[in-house]
Amino acid sequence: MVRWLKPGFAAFATCVSLISCGNLSSMDASANELALGDKAKTSGPVDIGLSGFTSLNYLSKYQILATRGHHVNRNTELLLRPYVPTDSVFGQIENNKPWWGVNGAFVFGSGQRAIEGAAEESRFLLNPFLLVGLSPWSAEIWDTEKLSEGDLQEENFPYCWMPSVLRWYPERRVVQVLYDVTAYNRSLQSWEPKIKDKSPITVFGLVAYNARDFGYSYLNVPLEDCSNIVNHENPGHAVKIHQFIHCGNSSGYPGGCNNMSPAQKEIDHLEFTGLPATLRVDLFKQDPGASLKTPDLSVIIELR
Repeated sequence: MVRWLKPGFAAFATCVSLISCGNLSSMDASANELALGDKAKTSGPVDIGLSGFTSLNYLSKYQILATRGHHVNRNTELLLRPYVPTDSVFGQIENNKPWWGVNGAFVFGSGQRAIEGAAEESRFLLNPFLLVGLSPWSAEIWDTEKLSEGDLQEENFPYCWMPSVLRWYPERRVVQVLYDVTAYNRSLQSWEPKIKDKSPITVFGLVAYNARDFGYSYLNVPLEDCSNIVNHENPGHAVKIHQFIHCGNSSGYPGGCNNMSPAQKEIDHLEFTGLPATLRVDLFKQDPGASLKTPDLSVIIELR
């Protein structure tokens, strides 16, 4: 699916519905538990090293999940027990398949070039402690006739926003994330002659399967505790996180690609109305109901 596609662009992926996904596991339970609150091993802050885009094409499921586990185990002080990837989140990854690439997802769209570049999903998959990340609607803004192959080899080519800080406060049950949107916009300005859609990128979706992997099945965005943030599909209640990884046909590449599904309109259409902005995402292990009781963990995302 394409969770960052701007309305009006050629749909280079089909958003997969829960019904058509079919194999969503009814066993949502995660074996993982984080060392938080009175179980915390450290008060923090714990600064987590962030990984950039990485190629995952044609690796086995074992290799991919072993690499994810390696990133988890860099911070075992945040774990109460050894990490086990949650089957309902990662069980449908297919062996030796390509992945949507950053060049495909953000530049060329679906088709034969969809798998080019590092895996766009690696920004979340290989940053497991980024429990909730942002995916801006920055796809297909580029004039492909003006871009060269050398342009796409640039180390800092501005595909999308990337987090610059990930900091945990285990005793407080708080995670802090920073996205430097201003720096991203400044980078886009230097590429302006090669951009066909110069409208500001302000809309984004939430990617929260990492939270689901660690046992947090529901999220809520309390807009009253946010600043300069709107949710165009605000449900007014906690949302069950359905996101998982599977091999789908949205890429248009023969045989399909591993990618995230499904679309969830309640968390795919948020927008910042000015910078700086602050987004609070409360996570719950169980459905909190209408009361929206004290969250099990909160992720505070700052956009500057």
